[in-house]
Amino acid sequence: MWRTGLLWAAAVSAVGVMASVGTTRVDGTSMQDTLFAGDRIVVLRTNSWPVRAVAGWLLGVQDVVVARDPSRAGAAVVKRIVAVGGDEVAVVNGHVTVNGKVPLLPNGSEPRSTWSADSRADRVYVVPDNAYFLLADNRGTAVDSRVYGAVSRDGIIGMVIAILPRN
Repeated sequence: MWRTGLLWAAAVSAVGVMASVGTTRVDGTSMQDTLFAGDRIVVLRTNSWPVRAVAGWLLGVQDVVVARDPSRAGAAVVKRIVAVGGDEVAVVNGHVTVNGKVPLLPNGSEPRSTWSADSRADRVYVVPDNAYFLLADNRGTAVDSRVYGAVSRDGIIGMVIAILPRN
């Protein structure tokens, strides 16, 4: 009897996780050299059951996410999490630091470019709890959290878990 209940629970959980996975296409160059325009990505939707319950544990620094674009209604962006709740992010002379250190790409290199020193005002942010500071990997002309600030957990649509092969 208990085995039947366990099997049903496992089946319902598996269906919930499968329903939480989708694909989308990358539009734009803000994530080059990680993702390129036209790439198809697999996204684990963190705003759907059952993933939402553990989304705070799943998402962290270096994860690439799909988020609602705070600067354009109905649009989404693909960016990298560089800071989480409580972290201090400074944008000084066009360069970004998180808790006093330059946020590196996963391969250990610095991002290709950043804004010119006079293009944006210097700022210091403290990322609110349950929020994420998102940056593009190709930062030269990208619009990201340097413009619209930290994105709340509710603004995160999902985490990129795979890049599909190109045709």
